[in-house]
Order: sequence, then structure tokens, then C-alpha cells
Amino acid sequence: NDKSQAVKLLAIESLGNHKTDEVKSFLAQQLNDRSPAIQSSTATALKQQTGVDFRGDVAKWKQYMNGENVEPEVPSMAEQFMSLWR
Repeated sequence: NDKSQAVKLLAIESLGNHKTDEVKSFLAQQLNDRSPAIQSSTATALKQQTGVDFRGDVAKWKQYMNGENVEPEVPSMAEQFMSLWR
């Protein structure tokens, strides 16, 4: 309920580590926030939660969280190579 966006971002980030249905439901609601920062942080937390990666595509995350069948993005060869060095 905190009005500070910084507090919300930190809370969403930490929720990625808590894999419960309640947290997933809360995160799904955060995808509707008007703030791109909140949406991006939510996508990152959902990636941690689910192991699925829509690469920040909020529309695909909304579909996925609504139970629709959505194909995850496949990283390019260059992105796969770069991920080896992270």
C-alpha cells in the first residue's frame, strides 16, 4: 500500500523469490500498473517465479497469467552467447 514507487519496486523484486499462488496473483495485478518500471520489475519477478521469459512483453505476460497459451521468446544466438558470460 506504500505510495513510494521505489518501495513498490523493491517489494516486487523480492517477491520473485516467493513462489506461491498468492504472490503470482499479486504480480499479475501489477502488470496493469501504468508505470513501465513497475511493469518491467513485475516481468522480472514473474520470470523468476515461472521460469518463463517473455522478455518484458507485458501483453504476453498478461495473456500467460490469464492462462492463455503463449509461446516464450527464443533468444537470438548472440543473446545466448552473451548469457554465457554473465
